[in-house]
Amino acid sequence: MEINGYNGRLLSGVPDGFSDTIERCGIKWPYAHDLNISWSDVTSFNADFDTPWSPPSEAVLAALSLGYGVTVEHWYAEAGCDYCGYALYTGGEQTETCCDSLEWSNEEDEDGFREVTGPEWILGNVANCGG
Repeated sequence: MEINGYNGRLLSGVPDGFSDTIERCGIKWPYAHDLNISWSDVTSFNADFDTPWSPPSEAVLAALSLGYGVTVEHWYAEAGCDYCGYALYTGGEQTETCCDSLEWSNEEDEDGFREVTGPEWILGNVANCGG
């Protein structure tokens, strides 16, 4: 796969890096961009990061929960594709989930962008809404 490259096309029948990463991780690239970690207390922390186009897959987050024996609370928003969501993982299982479309202000800023105004449950739970 590494020899076949990210977009493939060199070796027929050999997976490419893009397809493999999407299949395994649910995201375009297998690493987080602009990772920021803040500690809530000695046993919990917040990790804020960007992934292109979509959040990590349910399988990745369930594996983190199971492998480390922790509860994973996942909040995400993607303005470019107009969606947001929340999921909770405990013991390797997704125990809660919800998703929705983002809500927008009517006014545009000086750059022609509108502010995300909802849904209410996503506000304050993501550092930015991507896009």
